[in-house]
Amino acid sequence: MGTQIARWLAGPRKWVAAAVAVVLIGLVTWLVWPSPEPPRARKFLEITACLLTDDKGITGPQAAQIWAGMGDASAENHVQTEYLAVTGDQTAENALAYLNGLAMGHCDLLFATGDAQVAAVRTGAARFPAVLFRPVGQVPSAANVESVQGDDLRSAARDIVKGSLATDS
Repeated sequence: MGTQIARWLAGPRKWVAAAVAVVLIGLVTWLVWPSPEPPRARKFLEITACLLTDDKGITGPQAAQIWAGMGDASAENHVQTEYLAVTGDQTAENALAYLNGLAMGHCDLLFATGDAQVAAVRTGAARFPAVLFRPVGQVPSAANVESVQGDDLRSAARDIVKGSLATDS
């Protein structure tokens, strides 16, 4: 019996057996190999905080502070944030078109920095009572408008975003 096995292994069948063994080992390895963890998308809350800026975007001194505070709140609470810079003429009329786009789109909380942008809040906020407007500087308060003031705009923006979470729930 031992000679028969030796003859069998010495013939062409050994190559077939080796190939079958390699396929079986590969199949078993593939079946037991751990699957990679699927990438997880960051889950955001159902609130979006937006910033309307002048043509400098988030590089302006006030806008940079507000944007940083919004980022702090987003990191802590998974709030979606975005900004939109007004291009072209820096007038209230031009800024109003950008403000309308943000307010009609998806912004629940809208900060504004820059003279034209703040003036656009004064004239346009009443059309969007569901949006909370937070312009930087002195602006007459309305039902959905409160100005942001102070030396630490970053902390103020972070606190406003976090505070809007409590009222959104």
